[in-house]
Amino acid sequence: MKNILGLVQSAPCRIDVDFKDEKGHRYKKTAVVKGKNGETEELPLFTNHDAIVGEVRITPLTTKRVEHTGIKVQLLGQIELASERGSPHDFVSLVRELAPPGDVASAAQKPLPFEFRNVEMQYDSYRGLQVRCRYLLRVSMAGKGMGSDSKKEAPFWVRNYDAPPEEAPPIKMEVGPAAAAVAAAACGGGGSGSGSC
Repeated sequence: MKNILGLVQSAPCRIDVDFKDEKGHRYKKTAVVKGKNGETEELPLFTNHDAIVGEVRITPLTTKRVEHTGIKVQLLGQIELASERGSPHDFVSLVRELAPPGDVASAAQKPLPFEFRNVEMQYDSYRGLQVRCRYLLRVSMAGKGMGSDSKKEAPFWVRNYDAPPEEAPPIKMEVGPAAAAVAAAACGGGGSGSGSC
C-alpha cells in the first residue's frame, strides 16, 4: 500500500562491480562453489598474494537529481557462526573512497576504479553448516533518501596454495661392531643363532 502511495522510494541507482586483472582485462580465475540447497555459483578466485582490482559502475534509475555524501568500497573478511547468523565477526576491513560527495549522475559518467594490494587474506574461504568464512567487496553510497538498496556486495573466494614441503635427505645410520654386540646380547646370547629375535 505504501508503494502505491509513493511513500517508499526505490533505489536511485544500480551499482555493479567488475573484477579486473592487473592489465585491466576482465578477471578470469573462478571457483565453482556449492551454495544453499545444493545450488552452485561461480565466484572470482584469489590467493593471499593477489591484488584485488576492479571498477564500480553506477547507473542512475531516475531522472531526478539525487545527491550522495560519498561512495566507498570496503574489502571485508568475515567469520560467521551458525549460532550467530546475521552478526559476522570481521577479521579484515579495508576502506577506499571512490567518489566525493556529489550527485548520482556525475558519479555515473565514468567507472570508478578501486585497488587493494598486499591484503593479508590468510584464511581460505569456507561454507559449512556451523561456520562460514567469506570475503567480499561492499560498495555503498550514502545520502538523503538512500536506503539499503544503495549498497552492493560482491563476494569472492580465497584459496591459498602452500608449496609442498621439501623432502628431507634420508637419515644414514651406521652400525659398528659395538652396536652389533649389544643387539646380539639383547637377542639372547652370542652369535649362535639360538636367540628369539
